[in-house]
Amino acid sequence: YAATTTGGWAPHFPILHSRDLVNWKIVGAVLQEKPTWAKGDFWAPEITQDRGKFYVFYTARRDDGKNKKGTLCVAVAVSDKPDRDYQDRGILVCQEMGSIDPFFIRDEMGKPFLVWKEDGNDRRKPTWLYAQQLDENLTKLVGKPTKLFRNEGSGWENAVVEGSYIIRRGEWFYHFYSGNACCGRSCNYALGVARSKTLLGKWEKNPANPILKENETWQCPGHGSIVTTSDGSTFM
Repeated sequence: YAATTTGGWAPHFPILHSRDLVNWKIVGAVLQEKPTWAKGDFWAPEITQDRGKFYVFYTARRDDGKNKKGTLCVAVAVSDKPDRDYQDRGILVCQEMGSIDPFFIRDEMGKPFLVWKEDGNDRRKPTWLYAQQLDENLTKLVGKPTKLFRNEGSGWENAVVEGSYIIRRGEWFYHFYSGNACCGRSCNYALGVARSKTLLGKWEKNPANPILKENETWQCPGHGSIVTTSDGSTFM
């Protein structure tokens, strides 16, 4: 299953299904109507399964009076099925500069965590990736956030790192992330990876980054997801 960005279009976050990662069919949507707290810009949904339930962590702009544009927030919707009947459970985090690109993972101790990006690049500030523990319902943050790593401010990352996707292999966590300009005709998005033995770091960036970048047939690849098939093959 996959869920996709919809921006201002409804229904929000179409759900697609495939048995071979090549042929896809739309089978539903996460949100048929806009939640009362949200203004628009429905971006970056991440669909995941944990302990018998399905969760879509996503980004949207909060409808508030302080900021006419609306502040970017991370929220979550929950269902017993992967393709329908999602119930929005509201905002998880909403930083002043904006919060975007959520990802869920359990750490080396089995504790649930939310990983996301603070939208510092929108204000020409450093862009940090954060992690913070969730409750076991995965609908509320607990404790305090931890900074994982930020953009270098030059080279292939340039002004931004975002789009986290983390897997664990052996004793290492591998944190796939994207950098540079995502969108538009002049985009130069690319994808790198960092590793750490614990979720909260210290993270070590691959000196060979970016590991996926544009070529003669593909422009601006980024914000990838990892899928492991029934035969043990792993795909981006």
